Amino acid sequence: MQARIALAVGLAMLVLPLGAYAADACKHRGELDAMYCDDNNDMVADSPTDPKKWKNPSTIVFTYTPVEDPAVYENIFKPFTTYLAKCVDKKVVFYQVQSNAAEIEAMRSGRLHVAGFSTGPTAFAVNLAGAVPFAVKGTAKEFQSRRQALGLNQTDLARVLGVHRLTVHKYEHGLLDVPQMVALVMRLAAKQRGFDV
Repeated sequence: MQARIALAVGLAMLVLPLGAYAADACKHRGELDAMYCDDNNDMVADSPTDPKKWKNPSTIVFTYTPVEDPAVYENIFKPFTTYLAKCVDKKVVFYQVQSNAAEIEAMRSGRLHVAGFSTGPTAFAVNLAGAVPFAVKGTAKEFQSRRQALGLNQTDLARVLGVHRLTVHKYEHGLLDVPQMVALVMRLAAKQRGFDV
C-alpha cells in the first residue's frame, strides 16, 4: 500500500497555493503576480507574514493535470487522496479540470489546494496562482538510472551537487525526496547525452 501511495505522489508535480500578499509590503516579487511576494528570492510565493491571511480550508481539493478521462485519474490517485486526508485530518476531494487555464484559475481563486501540473503550465501556476512545487514525477530508481547514464558514481555526483555521498544514496533508495531542481538537472543532463531515462 505504501508503495502505491509513493507511486501516486511521484506521478505528478504537486503544488500548494499560498495566500495573497499585500502588494505594498513586498520588497521583491520577481515574475510573480502582484498578489504574491518573494522576499526570500526562491522564485516561489512566500507564505503571508500575517497569520490572518493564511488559508485553512475545511476540505482539501486536489486535481491532476487535465487529461482525456479524468475519472480514471480519480481512481489512480485514490490512495494518495486517502493518505493526504489522513495526514492533514481533513476531507480530500478530487476535482476534475478541463484545461490548464481552469486548473490555474481554480488555484488562484482558492478553490483548489493541491494539484498535479504538467511541466508546461507549472511556471504559470507558480507565477499566477502562487503555487509552490513540492514533488516531481519520478522514482528513486529513475534517479539512479540517470546517474548511471551520466557515467557518475555516487561520490562524483555528490561532489557535483554539493551534497554528501549518503544524500545521493538516500535519493536513490527513496529515503530522501529528490529536490525538484536536482531532478530536473539530472533529467536534462541524461537527455543531453542521448539517454531517455
